[in-house]
Amino acid sequence: MAAVIVPLVFGVINLLVPGGNPQAGWLMVLTSTAAAAVLLGFAHPVYYMITDFDLVVRSGFLQYRVPLASIVKESFKFSRMVFGQYRKGTKTRYLLISPEDKTAFLRELASSDAGLEVHGDRVIRAA
Repeated sequence: MAAVIVPLVFGVINLLVPGGNPQAGWLMVLTSTAAAAVLLGFAHPVYYMITDFDLVVRSGFLQYRVPLASIVKESFKFSRMVFGQYRKGTKTRYLLISPEDKTAFLRELASSDAGLEVHGDRVIRAA
């Protein structure tokens, strides 16, 4: 956030203060605007969708497809976040998401794959 606000403030100051450098001011304003556009492009919109075979997570330009069969566990680690652990090849990967209704999300996730079970505030792959 500071990467956007600081150049914007100094750019506006350079543009408005008598004796400021308008060229540097416009450069800072344009730089901060471009940084804001890039950050928004990676962060908005965010949504999650559970298909028959995948958990699809979309965040701006990025999209992740996590096969349901690869999910090891999903659990609440923070008050608003769901922490997911899944296998990709021989490596364990992690995913942090924040659905609006965590409990409904975990129930829907467990109902989408017969191997996943809800245990309190977690979904775990049955052994």
